[in-house]
Amino acid sequence: MAAERRESREPHERKGHRSSATGERAPEGDLTAILQHNLSRIDELAETVAREAANNGLTASQLRNFYGPITKVRIDSNPTRQRAALKMHRSRLAYLVARSGGKADELWRWFGDLLRRANDPTEISGVCDFAEAIVAYHRYYDKTKGGTRDE
Repeated sequence: MAAERRESREPHERKGHRSSATGERAPEGDLTAILQHNLSRIDELAETVAREAANNGLTASQLRNFYGPITKVRIDSNPTRQRAALKMHRSRLAYLVARSGGKADELWRWFGDLLRRANDPTEISGVCDFAEAIVAYHRYYDKTKGGTRDE
């Protein structure tokens, strides 16, 4: 009896999904900069991620579905609840990635690890600021909403 092939656990690696621009996870140094709340690096990375997501066809609605729960995390003042909410939000992101046909792969590339690793208030704030900046830059680069900025 032939062994059954197990489907990948990573939503962005499933058959029919395009991989991110590099096909790899986000660079460790960049993830660390976000978790350390390095605002200059967060801004640079958010612009790059938003441009890639817009070019992949991620819609503003899909991005808002991802970002909405993060705004609730930011408002909550209890770090334990914030950590739990971010960790649970990773499963929602996996669902978005699976349904998006590859359009949300860039979000998974970055947030798949970030949502799991953010533990203290500085790290949580860095993840929330990164997500917020991506939403703003996505609007700037989204051609379907009048954005025409290419570099």
